[in-house]
Amino acid sequence: MKPLILKMSAFGPFADEVEIPFYQFDSQGLFLITGNTGAGKTTIFDAISFALYGNTSGITRTVDMVRSDFTSPESETYVYLEFLHKGKKYIVKRNPQYLRPKKSGTGMTFQSADAVLTYPDGRIETGIKNVTNCIEELLCIDWKQFKQLAMIAQGEFLNLILANGNERGAILRKVFNTQKYADMQKNLKEMASSLKRECEESDNTIIRYLFDISFDENNDFFQPIKEWRKSPSVHSANEIIALLEKILIDDKNKVKTFRDKLNKIVDEISKISVEYELAKVNNDKLDKRNNLISDRKQMLGREDEIRNKKEQYTLSQRAVNTVKPFEDKYIREKKERNGLIAFIEITEEKISKSEKKIIELMVKMKQLKENLPLAEKINVCIKEVESQINLYDDVNELNRELGELQIKKKEILALLCNNENEKYELEKNKNSLSDELKKLEDVDERFLICAKRLNEVKQSLNKIKQMLDEYNDILEDKKSLEKVQNQFLELERQYKIKNEECNNADAEFMRAQAGIMASNLKYNEQCPVCGSTTHPCKAKLSETLITEAELKKLKEKTLELHKAVDNLSHKCGELKTRYDLNTERLNSQIKEIFNIETDSLDIKYFLNEQSEKYFNEWKELKTEYESLLNSRENKRRSKEKLQKITEKIDEICLSINSEKAKLNQVEIEISKLDERLKLIRGQLKYSSKEEAIKKIEEYKKEYIRLKSEFEVASKEYNDCNVETESLKAVLANNKQKLIELEKSYTKAQQDFIQKLRECGFEDEKDYHNYLISDEELHSMNEEINNYENTMRIINERIAQLENETKDLEIVNLQDILNKKEELIQEKTLYDEVIQSLSSKISNNSMIYSQVSAEMKSQNDKRNKFMLVDELSKTANGELAGKQKLAFEHYIQAFYFERILHEANKRLKSMTDGRYELLRKEEASDNRINAGLEIDIMDYYTGKIRSAKSLSGGEAFKASLSLALGLSDVIQSFAGGIEVDTMFIDEGFGALDSESLESAITTLNTLTEGNRLVGVISHVESLKEKIEKKIIVLKGVSGSTIKCKI
Repeated sequence: MKPLILKMSAFGPFADEVEIPFYQFDSQGLFLITGNTGAGKTTIFDAISFALYGNTSGITRTVDMVRSDFTSPESETYVYLEFLHKGKKYIVKRNPQYLRPKKSGTGMTFQSADAVLTYPDGRIETGIKNVTNCIEELLCIDWKQFKQLAMIAQGEFLNLILANGNERGAILRKVFNTQKYADMQKNLKEMASSLKRECEESDNTIIRYLFDISFDENNDFFQPIKEWRKSPSVHSANEIIALLEKILIDDKNKVKTFRDKLNKIVDEISKISVEYELAKVNNDKLDKRNNLISDRKQMLGREDEIRNKKEQYTLSQRAVNTVKPFEDKYIREKKERNGLIAFIEITEEKISKSEKKIIELMVKMKQLKENLPLAEKINVCIKEVESQINLYDDVNELNRELGELQIKKKEILALLCNNENEKYELEKNKNSLSDELKKLEDVDERFLICAKRLNEVKQSLNKIKQMLDEYNDILEDKKSLEKVQNQFLELERQYKIKNEECNNADAEFMRAQAGIMASNLKYNEQCPVCGSTTHPCKAKLSETLITEAELKKLKEKTLELHKAVDNLSHKCGELKTRYDLNTERLNSQIKEIFNIETDSLDIKYFLNEQSEKYFNEWKELKTEYESLLNSRENKRRSKEKLQKITEKIDEICLSINSEKAKLNQVEIEISKLDERLKLIRGQLKYSSKEEAIKKIEEYKKEYIRLKSEFEVASKEYNDCNVETESLKAVLANNKQKLIELEKSYTKAQQDFIQKLRECGFEDEKDYHNYLISDEELHSMNEEINNYENTMRIINERIAQLENETKDLEIVNLQDILNKKEELIQEKTLYDEVIQSLSSKISNNSMIYSQVSAEMKSQNDKRNKFMLVDELSKTANGELAGKQKLAFEHYIQAFYFERILHEANKRLKSMTDGRYELLRKEEASDNRINAGLEIDIMDYYTGKIRSAKSLSGGEAFKASLSLALGLSDVIQSFAGGIEVDTMFIDEGFGALDSESLESAITTLNTLTEGNRLVGVISHVESLKEKIEKKIIVLKGVSGSTIKCKI
């Protein structure tokens, strides 16, 4: 990622829109971002970080503080960034949430946070989370990783160099995409666990199957299986299966033996069943023969009865078939004659009554005829009243309309009253709200002033806290310096003593060498030192000789002390430099912020005092801010209420005028209806339509009564005359017919008496004794026939059975059944035994098959588990006797080794070959990834020490080298990540001039290969060394930017 254009509007200290044309830096090179403290140098990187990820670079500079305190309320706050990534241009624009004036009306509202990302093909993504996700996907790093790769931020020099193995592992996982190896490790472990569970489940399944083996406790195999069940083990499964095979063979042999015995019993039962059935049939025949003989005796007892019934049947047959038809005719003729006589008598009686009724009706009809003129008068009255009926409807309609108008009038009056009351209440509320708004006129101005001051006090508190932390660090540095100085003085004293001792030992050794040499001189031999052949004053041997080895050892100890003194001296210098620089920077900040000299100032007391002062002011301002915020909301609500009330009053006034006009119109209509009602009521005879209709009904009933009574009487008179004449004609006809019926009646009576005598009946009574119905005659005939047929069949059947049962006797069937029952019980016993054995065989056979199949499956699972478990342990670093290094950590260690290799190229250059970064093989903590921690090789002392022991300047060099090495390795592998821009924020103040020159040289080498490196610093010497500059100018109305290319 390389920025092309950065625009910031109302962002941080920048009140207006400022633009930085990064593209003018020729896409590579070193540039400086410089300016006074607090001008907004680091804000440039904050803006890039915010545009990409919606976050800034530090804890003290958070997203809710990015809106400028110098800008006007109407200004928009946003960051616009054009950047190149892998040769393609992207544009991202992002704004935070902030307060702005409402677009309509008065008051303030929140502008929602938003983000827009434009792709090279014109595609657009929106939404803060969505855009952040797209950026992370595009750059392959998140905000924290971007900050560590692209920025060595102020106050965070040691983060990169002192991060633990786990933190570095997280960075390397994202950068080099090693998550897939971790996933592979996890998958292998899960697969191994799953296969292990399957093997254990398979073992449990085999044991569970074998537990279900069925066998007899008195069986030879009972004891071994019982012992196995006490402590079941799958390892003994083969032995149990062998026992199971023997149990199956033994049970099958038993079943075969029992089946043979069962078959014999079944055959015997079959024979007894046949014997029983034959005996049963013969016994039945003998019983039937005896029963038939008994029945025949009973039948012979009825022989006289049947003979009498035959004689009775003959006479009854003559009575029914011969005499009965003559009797029926005689009865029919007699009945017809008597009926006609009775009818003639009734007719004569009716004629007498009709003649009397005719006389009565004639008198009644004459009286009713006299009432007909009155009926006509009633009819005239009906027509007169009916002609006025419609007028009653008109009266009712007018009354209805009048009632509706009266109701409408009442509703209008009630509405007018309500509107007047509501108008009064609204005007009262309007006056109250107007008074309240006058009190809140300046609340917006006071709120903005308070908010601005609250933000200033909050920033001041943060700065004071930061200065207190720096002061505490300075005190710690001072303690460390004093401690090292004391160590230096003590070591220097020891060195002087040891050095003097070494010099004395050296002199003594030389003297001893002269004494030794002198002791070997001979007369007339030249001295190897002075060449003299005479030796007047020989050197004497010392009493305390020192050997050359002792002298060498003493010199080595002295040299070690000298090196230690030099190291402490160097360390004292570094601590003193850091202490002086930090003290000077803190004093400058105090002087700049509080405009006070610090020479005689108790800084800690002063800063705590200022912190308490600002904190108290912050609390007061916070209370005031919340109060003003509530007041502004109350003002907004009051304005809205006032506007609504005014609109409501106008609506009510219009409604009142409208209702008054309606009331006037209703009153006019009521007056007109009253006049029409008076006119119509003067024409009406009755008070209501119902009364008129009732009167009409009464007239109609009376009219109909008079007319109908006359008509009914006339009709009855005429009908009665016609009926009387008709009855007289019928009477004459029936009397003639009666003469003829008397003749036929006499003949039928004579014929009936003659037939009785011909058929042998003495008189009519004797005849009726033998007269029965056809059904009774038929029943008697059937009874006679049935008796004769039954006697014939019994005789035939007895003859047949006597022939079939010749020489047979009754057999006792119970004896046969008892014998059969004994055999059936024996059969049931064998069936149960065979069923039990078959069930055992079936169960054990199924268990044998299941266990065999499960053991085969278990063997496959176990082989697969052993293979996968070996792979899992290898990948996860869990092999016994091997280094505990997981596959992902191995891959990360490979990349980390390359990063350290590249970092050391620059670190050696910046430290004149003194320091080298080493990868620590073993982790300092079991919870931290092995192989990703750093040690330092100090070639001045020849020792390896922790990276945490580096001084401030040394740590800056090491972290810079490591960050640059990471960037180089990333570029070389090109794993989807391109870090083409890097920012270095401060840190150069801790370097001496020589180290600073070395760092600048190193940074210049970074710009090779199309890379931008920005140094954020206010160190004066850097301004001369770096030509390209972004100058941030601090002002009372906000900061501005000036670029010098």
